[in-house]
Amino acid sequence: MKRIPQLILMTCCLVMASCQTNDEVIADPQNEETTFQKESYNGRFGLGLSDTELFEARNQWLAYITVRVLRENPQMKNQLAPMLSPNNTIAVDQLISNEDLGHFNTLFQGVLYQYIAGTREDGEPKTPPGAAVPTCCGSIDGIMAGLIDYWTVDNCVELYFPNGIIGTGTIETSMVSTAHPLIDSETNNGFKRVLSNRPTVDEVTVNELFAGSYPFTMVVARPVFDNDPCTYPQFSGIVFEEFLDGIDN
Repeated sequence: MKRIPQLILMTCCLVMASCQTNDEVIADPQNEETTFQKESYNGRFGLGLSDTELFEARNQWLAYITVRVLRENPQMKNQLAPMLSPNNTIAVDQLISNEDLGHFNTLFQGVLYQYIAGTREDGEPKTPPGAAVPTCCGSIDGIMAGLIDYWTVDNCVELYFPNGIIGTGTIETSMVSTAHPLIDSETNNGFKRVLSNRPTVDEVTVNELFAGSYPFTMVVARPVFDNDPCTYPQFSGIVFEEFLDGIDN
């Protein structure tokens, strides 16, 4: 079993990048390496990620947390299944703000809190070494609010279930999460959450071949083209709906 180094990196990206504000640039003329550019949530922080890399990394975590919530609370699948569109999608702002799914929202934020705070349950992947609330941010609640705004206000993101929701109300042997790769519509890494005495997470390669033979629920976080601020001119050549759309449901 792989110990998901990329997922750990994504956690670091998610927590560190969440500290950004809309303040002006603060630079140290004595040492350019210490320059901290406080940009919008679409910017980058410290790790040198591009906007696209940061967007994809955060969407990976959105899908991953959703899988964990559904995996550990199978009754939520009963509530979510009838809310999916005919194309097996649901907008993230609808998912998180819908009063009928209030319990999902509570569970989602509880899991998100764990990773930001650096706590975890047995079997969960660790957050970055020495992880804690970065000193640049006021509180964990503030980081969480910023991330949720990133998914629901600053961007237009939906969750796509290529196979639908399998076995509503039952615990599946495994579930997979991934995100649209953004730079193409062919393949991306994903994370398979496996049922055992202690939950484990394996890294997998997700493409149409994998998805077509995978018998359980998959969750894909992907952008949606919409009016401002979701015109995404940098992705003008990408059709988000093409990722995994060739599988037989």
